[in-house]
Amino acid sequence: MKGWTLKCRRAANLFYQKKMEELVPELEKQGKLTASDGCKLVFVEGEEVPLMVVKSDGGFTYDTSDLAAVKYRMVELDADWGVYVVDNGQGLHFKLLFTAARSLGIVAPEKQLSHVGFGVVLGEDRKKFKTRSGDTVKLKNLLDEGLERAEKKIRLKEEDKKAKVPEDC
Repeated sequence: MKGWTLKCRRAANLFYQKKMEELVPELEKQGKLTASDGCKLVFVEGEEVPLMVVKSDGGFTYDTSDLAAVKYRMVELDADWGVYVVDNGQGLHFKLLFTAARSLGIVAPEKQLSHVGFGVVLGEDRKKFKTRSGDTVKLKNLLDEGLERAEKKIRLKEEDKKAKVPEDC
């Protein structure tokens, strides 16, 4: 193995607007979309829940932008492996997305897509952070706080150990 080339890309949903506008007619032309109650859906074999590519009002969804993003990364950027680091709550979505991308011919069989899940990050109010709302904490601050809390717990344990040792020892 000669080495790895790692490309990290992060782009806002607006970047994908044109790509979504191109993707939907392409999928329609290929007969890959199913119309239902004014929506355009992609059914994934073996799954009960489809991906909604177009809402009944003609608007796009996160499914649409995620499919467009997969296509951009795996086709236009020619990535060999797409790794999505997102909380475990999104596991089913990424399973559907990756399976759909393959069945739609967006991702070649030799390419890989992986979801690396992690636990939910909670705010001070003990509610799940919602990244799209913009109410998140910077990773550096989150890590710093985690280290501070860990150090505090270690200090408390050390104090407890000292307090439990009989004076005559």
